[in-house]
Amino acid sequence: DPDDADADNNYYVEVTASLVSAPTLKDDQMIKVVVTGQNLAPTDVTLDHATIAENRVEGTVVGNLFLVDPDGEVEEPGITTEGLGEKIWEFETDGVVNSSPAVGANGTVYVGSNGNKVYALHGATGVKLWEFQTKGSVFSSPAVGPGGIVYVGSYDFKVYALHGDTGEQLWEFETGDKVESSPTLGADGTVYVGSYDHNVYALDGSTGEQLWQFETGGKVESSLAVGANGTVYVGSHDSRTYALSGDTGEQLWEVETGNWVRTSPALGANGFVYFGRGWRIHALRGDIGEELWNFKLSGWTYSSPVVGPDGIVYVGSRDKK
Repeated sequence: DPDDADADNNYYVEVTASLVSAPTLKDDQMIKVVVTGQNLAPTDVTLDHATIAENRVEGTVVGNLFLVDPDGEVEEPGITTEGLGEKIWEFETDGVVNSSPAVGANGTVYVGSNGNKVYALHGATGVKLWEFQTKGSVFSSPAVGPGGIVYVGSYDFKVYALHGDTGEQLWEFETGDKVESSPTLGADGTVYVGSYDHNVYALDGSTGEQLWQFETGGKVESSLAVGANGTVYVGSHDSRTYALSGDTGEQLWEVETGNWVRTSPALGANGFVYFGRGWRIHALRGDIGEELWNFKLSGWTYSSPVVGPDGIVYVGSRDKK
C-alpha cells in the first residue's frame, strides 16, 4: 500500500530469523525497501535467493540476506551478492561421475567415479587429498560415519570402509553382485546397503562383519532409509517396497507397487514413507505400510523424492518437470 511509505518513500519489512532446532533463539529486524521511479508500491518482495519481482532496476540481483546478531555487534542488515553462482573450483576425475558427493565434518568432499575410483577433495580448493582404486565403477554415493569413516559400494561387488583422512582401506565386504546402492547409516553406526544379488545387508560399521541379510525377489538398486525407531525401508526390482527391523532384518511389512522400485524412499516427520516407481509417487504409513495416497506423474521417475521441513514432497520426472 503506497500509504505505508514514509516521507522518503521507504517501506520497512519486519524479518524474524530463527532456528528450527532452537525456536526460542530468534532475532527480529526491520529491512528497509526503497522504491524509486515508480508510482506503485512493491507487491511481492522475496529476500532469500530470489529477485524483487516488481519495481526493480533491470539487472538487479538479490543475494543472501544477513541480519544483525542478537548481541548487536554486527553491522546493519544487508544483502550480499558478490560471487554468488560463480564456480569456485572444479576437479576432473578419471571417469563419468554418477556418484553424489558427501561432505565430512572437516569439509572434505568424497565422491566416486566410473573410473573405478573414490576421491577425497579439499572442500575449499578442490585439491585432491587422496584416491582409492576399486575394481569396478562407483555409482554408489559415499556416506561418512562416526570418526570420519567413509563407506561406499562398487560394481566390483564390494562395500568398502575407508579412513577419511588417508583413504586407507579399513575393511571390505563382498556381496554377490554389483553394489549401486549407497550405504545408509543407522544411529548405532550399522551400515545398511543393497546389492544386485537381490539382498539387503546390515554390516557392523567398525568391522564390516555381516549382522544380517534379507533377500528380496529382485536386484536392490535403491538406497535405504532408516526411521527414527530404527526401521529400515527399501525398494526392489521385484516391484515391492519393504520395511525391515534394523536390529534383526525381520520383515515388518511389504507393499506390492506394480512396477520395479529403483528410487530411494524418503521419510517425513509424520512417519510417512514416500517413494517413486514408474509414473507414480506413493505415500505409505511407516508403521503398517498402508497406502495414504499416490500421485500420477506425466512421465517415468528415476528421481528419489525429498521432503521439506514443511512436509512438501519434491520429485523429478522424465516429463522434463
